[in-house]
Amino acid sequence: MKFSSFSLLGFWRNINDEYSEISNKALRVLLPFATSYLCEAGFSAVAVLKSKYRSKLNIEK
Repeated sequence: MKFSSFSLLGFWRNINDEYSEISNKALRVLLPFATSYLCEAGFSAVAVLKSKYRSKLNIEK
């Protein structure tokens, strides 16, 4: 029931008291993916802004 009421990282943090060893291992595996995902998404957004599509913007009436 806890798994369905929390996010994946929140679930493992919540059960850290009961299952500390497996919780710590799961967080070590999952945490880099969450942080690298945000970084990749940021780079993708900047790449789109700097791409050829930006030069085609026409702001005239």
